[in-house]
Amino acid sequence: MVDVNVTVTSVEISTGDEATLNLVLTLPVCTSNGDCEDVWIESSSAGELHFPGVAIGDVSNSVEMCPDYSSNVDIPRATRQCLAGADEIPGWGDIVFINCFEGMETDEALDTIVKHLEDNPVTSENVTSISKDVADATSTDTFGEDDLVQIATVLESIVGVNSSSPEVTRNVIHIVNNLLDSGIGGSDDASAELVQLLETQLTNLHSGEDDVDLTEVGQSMAVIAKSFNLTDFETPIVFGSFFSSDEKDMEESLTEETTLILEEGEEASKDVKAKITLPSTLLQNTKYIDNDTVPVTFIVYRTGELFHTTKSQEEEGPTVDSLVISAKVEGEVIRDLEEPVVTQFNLLSKGSQTKRATRCVFWDFSRLDGRGDWSTERCNLVSGSETGNNNGLVECHCNHLTNFAVLLDDQSSEEEITKFDVLDIVGCSLTITSLVATTIAYLLLSKLRVRRSTHVLVNLYIAILGLGLFFLFGIFRTDWPELCRYSGAFIHLFCLASATWITAGAVHLHFPDGKWFMTKAMIAAWGLPLVVVVPSLAVKPESYVGDYCFPEVGTAAFYTAVCALPAVLILCIYLLVLTLVAYQMPKGPHKNYDRRLQTTRFFTTALLLAVLMVLGWPLVVRETDTIFGILFFASNVLFAVSVVLFFCVDCYWNSGASKTERAGKATPPSRSVSMDGSESHEMAVVRS
Repeated sequence: MVDVNVTVTSVEISTGDEATLNLVLTLPVCTSNGDCEDVWIESSSAGELHFPGVAIGDVSNSVEMCPDYSSNVDIPRATRQCLAGADEIPGWGDIVFINCFEGMETDEALDTIVKHLEDNPVTSENVTSISKDVADATSTDTFGEDDLVQIATVLESIVGVNSSSPEVTRNVIHIVNNLLDSGIGGSDDASAELVQLLETQLTNLHSGEDDVDLTEVGQSMAVIAKSFNLTDFETPIVFGSFFSSDEKDMEESLTEETTLILEEGEEASKDVKAKITLPSTLLQNTKYIDNDTVPVTFIVYRTGELFHTTKSQEEEGPTVDSLVISAKVEGEVIRDLEEPVVTQFNLLSKGSQTKRATRCVFWDFSRLDGRGDWSTERCNLVSGSETGNNNGLVECHCNHLTNFAVLLDDQSSEEEITKFDVLDIVGCSLTITSLVATTIAYLLLSKLRVRRSTHVLVNLYIAILGLGLFFLFGIFRTDWPELCRYSGAFIHLFCLASATWITAGAVHLHFPDGKWFMTKAMIAAWGLPLVVVVPSLAVKPESYVGDYCFPEVGTAAFYTAVCALPAVLILCIYLLVLTLVAYQMPKGPHKNYDRRLQTTRFFTTALLLAVLMVLGWPLVVRETDTIFGILFFASNVLFAVSVVLFFCVDCYWNSGASKTERAGKATPPSRSVSMDGSESHEMAVVRS
């Protein structure tokens, strides 16, 4: 023993590669007076470790010491006891790792690690020890939100090495588990990044040459990463977290005994906390062929602390009411499955939130500019309570793989939702009915039909009618993705067309005698929306499907539908042209009555349409209360009344014109131009 200690002391293991080589050459393979041989561990969660041989019953300290930037510089990285086995045959016990940062506050420990990494970046040689240091530093409960951001930064450097080491992966899992144990969710950006970094490291793990079979279970999260045979998918694969006793405590910690992949026929004996079932057809459209291994990763989180947005932090915001469970086939994007991925959950609330609606959701990393948010896209509630007060299982069917959970929606009560939706339906129906009736009437009345202003008006009404119909019947058809996608595209199209036809109406008022005006207006007012919508639907069709069938917030389609074109065209161009028209219009009570009527009509239509768009958007995303519903209903009523009222005034004016003609009081005819550019004559009548 003395010889060994002298040799180690003389080398001190920290001098560099040459010293390490000398250590390996000079140390004996077996001690002469010890009962356990010297042992070198090439891979451990702290990196390479060397334990000198000791007698049975003694504890051997690793030659490797805690780093000089830790709080326990003179303490070995790990210890290991020499035990007597059967027939007194010596053997090594399990490695006991020392927390090198014990006694340090988390922020202080992280600061020292970050400072060390400034001069010593993470590499493939030190990534294991660095990741172990971060896991040790985060093993305390004293966290702040700034610590979470700092951890995400360091973790990004660790994951960026692309190490396929199981030890590095275990350390990364421990880091995330430590954060969940502490109960801190932190900022939206850091939370989403931590989940993505964990999943990236698990992808790194599967990228190695060897098959993977890793199980790591902490109190707050568990990971099973495994290389399956293709034949394993001939039957459904089930992973889940289950109750350990009949008490069914949803708050109990996860364990290896209760978090596992089930064997065939084992499912019936398990009480489910959260479970995911992969269908046997999961790999139908993937690259895998016979004899291939399929890398699959399962994760379950005991809380939704890392999956939250600003809305979920509000007192009445949506909250995760289940464990979060996920499955991923590495290297494949699994979606649009013929057979659904089935998830089942027991609710955390156990019926305490009786006035809040249950939704099946998944975590969409692309939402909110990459911060991530819950989405119901392509996920359906199949069985279980819709109001959160069921003690049984909630079952969800989704056609893709990701992180799944059950969300308690931020609706106050089912009665209020029903009343709220009825107002929406009645209001939209009034607008649609008035538009249909008025459009048909204009087309049937020949005296009104020949006017160019009627042609513009009918096209405008058709655009608004299409917008209203698809808004009413298609905006929430998320249960049918294909229908939802095209409903969203048509809403986008008619939204833009409404704006362009209002602009066309304003231009017509300023240039009433323009040649071939209607041909040009048809091409521009319908063509421009098509130029925007068709490429958007072709390039990124998924942007039209989310919690509602409308361009997702943050996408180019959203900004062209809600912000850019309608705002610019309606508010800027229209008001500019309207000003010119008002300035040039003859003054006096009997001057150009018809032109004044059309100007007032288009201005009122534009104003009320803008109000409906502004009020309708909060109703779609449900960021509103009953007041907005009532205002939306009132605006629809005003819009419907204005459409009918202007039609009646139009009819009355033309009826008066006919009487004047018969009395011989008509003025000389003026020219008007039909849709194809040909001229016709009308009687311009001045009412007395």
